[in-house]
Amino acid sequence: KKAVINIMQEPRYAPLAGVMLMGTKEVVDSIPTARTNGIDEQYNREFISKLSDPELRFLVLHECLHKVLRHIPLWEILDHKLVAKIASDLVINITLVDENEKDGFATMPKDPMGEPMGYIDPQYRGWDTVQVYKHLMRQANILDNKKLRDKYGDGLDEHQLLPDDYRPSLDGGKNY
Repeated sequence: KKAVINIMQEPRYAPLAGVMLMGTKEVVDSIPTARTNGIDEQYNREFISKLSDPELRFLVLHECLHKVLRHIPLWEILDHKLVAKIASDLVINITLVDENEKDGFATMPKDPMGEPMGYIDPQYRGWDTVQVYKHLMRQANILDNKKLRDKYGDGLDEHQLLPDDYRPSLDGGKNY
């Protein structure tokens, strides 16, 4: 709650307030770090307890930007889900790193060795998710999941497609 309030009070992120309040936010023990289904968010209790305030703000902003950029529905139409996950995280993470470089309001979590936790590659600065996805798909052997994980690691969070009964119905009503 503290991270969400801090983010909504920060002028550069105040426009995200509506999205920040959308869905539920839960602290759970059943996932390794964090995840979103495009509406709801879950955070691992032990993982977030070890984060500094700026790192927690980064993680919360990361999940929020998946919602803002509508990444979950995008993944449903793309052929390779792992590449889509990496592409969306690359876009979000470089954006957040750049936005917070001067004041450190939100900082990318680091592992015990001091390495960034999550996908980060400055070559994708200013790209959108589909551009990054297409670029990754054109690289040799990109469909080899081991090579992808060797290059980019496991990422900062998980992504979860929405169940069919959670989406708006075709007649405009809501199924939830």
